[in-house]
Amino acid sequence: YGGYCSTTDGMSFTVNGAPSGITGTTSVCTGGTTTLSDATGGGTWSSSNTAIATVGTTGVVSGVAAANVIITYSLGGSCFATTTVTVNGGPSSITGTATTCVGGFTILSNSTVGGSWGSADPAIASVTSSGVVTGVSGGSVDITYTTGCGSPASMTVTVTPQPAAITGTLTV
Repeated sequence: YGGYCSTTDGMSFTVNGAPSGITGTTSVCTGGTTTLSDATGGGTWSSSNTAIATVGTTGVVSGVAAANVIITYSLGGSCFATTTVTVNGGPSSITGTATTCVGGFTILSNSTVGGSWGSADPAIASVTSSGVVTGVSGGSVDITYTTGCGSPASMTVTVTPQPAAITGTLTV
């Protein structure tokens, strides 16, 4: 939008102010709500896909399914503002190999983007922001993936100690 919208009606000329811009938190969990607003009053709200998110007359967006959706605030005609709202679901199951050895690593993954990884005991295994788990000492530890929506996904990773060095006669 270019700042103003206009229409003509016979000899009269009306200039309508454009929406000032949508503000508010543009992410929401499935089953949750967030409120958007526009300082220019008198407009209507709409969603590009109500199977992903709905929006009420006061700008309250309700998350329905995980995906992105365009929310529009319209004053009529070509006077409108849009924003993209991300609807986040809970994390999917963690995938990858659940064992490694001290000093070794395994790579875990989760198909739900935007989450964060954590280790219940970094003294047994640490985990990077990309899901790389490094064995620190022998034992088992829960590795979690959290999106802020729903319950965290968890996988127990077992860290085995390195085998002792091979000793004995070296000739056959």
